[in-house]
Amino acid sequence: MGGIDITDGGLATHLVFILNSDLSGIFTVELYDTLGGLCTEDVSYSRTVDDYDLEDLKYRISLNQFIGCNKQSIGAIQVIVPSDDALDFLVRRIYTEEATTVSLSPSPSPSPSFQRIERLLIDDFSLGAGNQIIEITLSSLSLIHISEP
Repeated sequence: MGGIDITDGGLATHLVFILNSDLSGIFTVELYDTLGGLCTEDVSYSRTVDDYDLEDLKYRISLNQFIGCNKQSIGAIQVIVPSDDALDFLVRRIYTEEATTVSLSPSPSPSPSFQRIERLLIDDFSLGAGNQIIEITLSSLSLIHISEP
């Protein structure tokens, strides 16, 4: 059984979480490759404000932050969300994204524009999602054991 390439052939630059929370805190993302390597990264998150828009819910982690595993062969991703209080922590979507600079005008001095392109959907937590297993425990949210369909 092989893993997935979360770099999408080197095009993806970030791992993105879209989430809501009623409290602020830190969650830990653990990437496990198929040979036993482990990468971890802590992410600070804020309480979701009442008048949020979609950008307020996005938490981007540079794939360069993950050191110690083969990102071209990820077998599982675990998200650990510790809390001493009652916490509502809702992950809506996890995907990778390519951040790139493009030229929008053909003039002699084109003005570059920064663009983000969704590359690889890891999970949108739809009912009946094909190849993910989601397990929720009291102290952590463990998700996405990746297996081939």
